[in-house]
Amino acid sequence: MKHVSFQSLIFGVVMSFDAVAQPEHYSEYELKVSDCIRLEKQKQPVMAVDLKSFKRDEVAESIFYLKEKRIVDCSAHAELISLAHSLQSSSFNIDSLKLQYLSLEMIAKEEKFQRLPLDFRNDFIKAVEGKSLEINLLDLFDEIDDLISK
Repeated sequence: MKHVSFQSLIFGVVMSFDAVAQPEHYSEYELKVSDCIRLEKQKQPVMAVDLKSFKRDEVAESIFYLKEKRIVDCSAHAELISLAHSLQSSSFNIDSLKLQYLSLEMIAKEEKFQRLPLDFRNDFIKAVEGKSLEINLLDLFDEIDDLISK
């Protein structure tokens, strides 16, 4: 199975808008997202053993949300400035903005995460705190499956 990293996915969406000349404020936002991903990758990676006490489906829902949330939180100021500039444009398209700005697309993921039990959310956040989520998640889930089957 081919692995597509979160960074590749983000850059694929974000860079697809580069075919049209992007304003400087958007380029600064792209750079900030890249920097946030680089900083996240410098942490020790989360390991399957860190997550073995959680249900696999809850891990999947939570890890994708938290992975994106960290990048959104890190790049929030640059995103806000760029989004404000985009909204001042008379030609903005809300569907395009949802593809360009991570926080707009993250709302549905946050709603799903908030539906999980509070104790689980708190325990999961503690389990991944300070650890990189910028890893091959398919490999992580395979390792979790191996731990569960033992």
